[in-house]
Amino acid sequence: MTPDFNLLVEGQMITGLIRNRLVSIRITDEAGITSDTVEVCLDDRDSLLELPRTGAKLQVSIGYQEAGLVSMGLYIVDEITLEGSPQTMKIKGHAADLKASLKSQKIDEWHQKTIGDLVNAIASKHGYQPRVASQFSSIKLPHIDQTAESDMHLLTRLAQLHGAIAKPANGFLLFVPKGKAKSFTGQLIGGGTLSLDEISSWRVTFAERDQHNSVASYWHNPNKAEPIEEKAGDGDPVHTMRGVYPNSGLAKAAAEAKLERLTRGTQTLNIPLAGLPELVAESKIYLSGFRPGIPSDWIITRAEHTLDSSGYRTAIDASRAFMKKSTNWRQYSTMSNKPKTLSDERFEHAVSFISS
Repeated sequence: MTPDFNLLVEGQMITGLIRNRLVSIRITDEAGITSDTVEVCLDDRDSLLELPRTGAKLQVSIGYQEAGLVSMGLYIVDEITLEGSPQTMKIKGHAADLKASLKSQKIDEWHQKTIGDLVNAIASKHGYQPRVASQFSSIKLPHIDQTAESDMHLLTRLAQLHGAIAKPANGFLLFVPKGKAKSFTGQLIGGGTLSLDEISSWRVTFAERDQHNSVASYWHNPNKAEPIEEKAGDGDPVHTMRGVYPNSGLAKAAAEAKLERLTRGTQTLNIPLAGLPELVAESKIYLSGFRPGIPSDWIITRAEHTLDSSGYRTAIDASRAFMKKSTNWRQYSTMSNKPKTLSDERFEHAVSFISS
């Protein structure tokens, strides 16, 4: 199949104007709070290319002429680089999600609010639609001081405390479980099954962090002289959290979230493939035919799509968490509810690309 692309600047199609000048398009799609990015490199050998302005909106689609193009998002141009020799123009942008007002530091206080109340208020203030997962929306926050802190930093701080992510995406302000951000925006999540005989190279890494069996946190009781301890887990070594929380519930939640992070290792997967625009961050993939001990289900944490003179390629990083106290990693390899495979036509192209 024939790789293809489409570029719009401020809603105006420029594909025909730059098609013969395109050196490369690179799109990096990230999970979590990291902003997605795009880089377009153009041949500027005759210095006739018009310089785009920073702040311009750039819409990018890639795919194949035979199977159609897939929108890869809307970006804001934030950097332009001219270099030589050869003489080129590089246009870089970030996903058009994070508004400047959300990054402005301010002084405020929030009293007797739930996480849902807080996210709704901040979203309304900055022109987003709120999306709060049900397990977080009713959590009560007795009092929070916001001192020289941006609204985005405040939400990120709360998200870390509760094992969530806070992120603006596609016009929404999200407070959701990790790995679920794009599904909460209504964005179509791709994914599929990758078979060992269709992959030329891959890497799986198992890693563990330092072992802690329990976490201690503290909260302030106005009727007591000393902070009161809350503990998650049992036994030594104990990790002690800094700071004092305003109540028992928040201290306990902080300790439990920290213990979960400390008692989990990570498994990571890296695979280079022919271009598959369906593979985006936070989508699920399933491995088939790999050796025992390698889990079958993964979530993509990073997908890099590159279109250049060599063709269209996708490189994915994926991960999954596992409890370190379980020594049998194979128990996590059972796969159920396996989804349909990727589009046959595109996958056949991927196989032929890898085999060549």
